Amino acid sequence: MQLCRQVLETLEMVLSGEIDDDRLPILHVVEVVPAPDSSRMLVTLSADIAATDDDPDEILNTLSEYADLLRMEVAAAIHRKKAPQLLFHLAPSPLSPLDSDD
Repeated sequence: MQLCRQVLETLEMVLSGEIDDDRLPILHVVEVVPAPDSSRMLVTLSADIAATDDDPDEILNTLSEYADLLRMEVAAAIHRKKAPQLLFHLAPSPLSPLDSDD
């Protein structure tokens, strides 16, 4: 879906450094899907765990702090009357080779 791709690209750009907060560049947008339709989008993110000591709840709280700003950025990028509501989900990070028991 084109809207999902636009939301993903916009959020990835904004999180990568447009907001002056060191907690955000560790996040990467994995997927954006309608939840249940285009008025609400589920944004799945992964975090570069090696770059942070934050637990997942802290990361989600950080995203909540910026939810309105992120939605405004999406609205500006998608050129629609009403921007979708954004719901954030942090995907479990895969174990790095150093963390495995092999």
